[in-house]
Amino acid sequence: MTGNNDTRVSMNPKELARFWANVEKRADGCWRWTAYKNWGGYGGFSIRGKPGKAHRISYEHFIGKIPEGLVTDHLCRRCDCVNPAHMEVVTQRVNLLRGVGACAKNYRKTHCIHGHSLSGANLYMDPDGQRECRICRKTRRQRHSEATKAFFSPPGESGARNQTGLAIVSQRHHQESDSCPQ
Repeated sequence: MTGNNDTRVSMNPKELARFWANVEKRADGCWRWTAYKNWGGYGGFSIRGKPGKAHRISYEHFIGKIPEGLVTDHLCRRCDCVNPAHMEVVTQRVNLLRGVGACAKNYRKTHCIHGHSLSGANLYMDPDGQRECRICRKTRRQRHSEATKAFFSPPGESGARNQTGLAIVSQRHHQESDSCPQ
């Protein structure tokens, strides 16, 4: 790869021949990488002793430099494809949300697991940016509050579950206080 700010990173003829020796052109238009692949299935290739990802090297050779902070998105959804026509330069966020992973699936959801809409006034965004159904959130918080009140209320006010819970807490406290040196 060149060290200057060229718009295109070129392979020399020897590197280009080595590149093509590792490509299988398929009928669907994908250029399948047949050499080394990392654990994620992306091809590895080196130019002038510098290792890189084969699809990025292909894109930069045939199309142009990938701008800083951007990644190549495989529009064909095959990570071993090195055909630059099957790639688009996008942000990492766009790339993840277009994918098939958990965050992409959750992003595409329009309703919660109970069928409530995940839009408008019913959509809650937590501080980490996670989407949540306001109806389900309210229900969950009410149940948690009721369970907490039941656990800590005086014996006999909320049934056997509470009495058992308090007895266990009382025994544990009693055992700890007995073992303390005086």
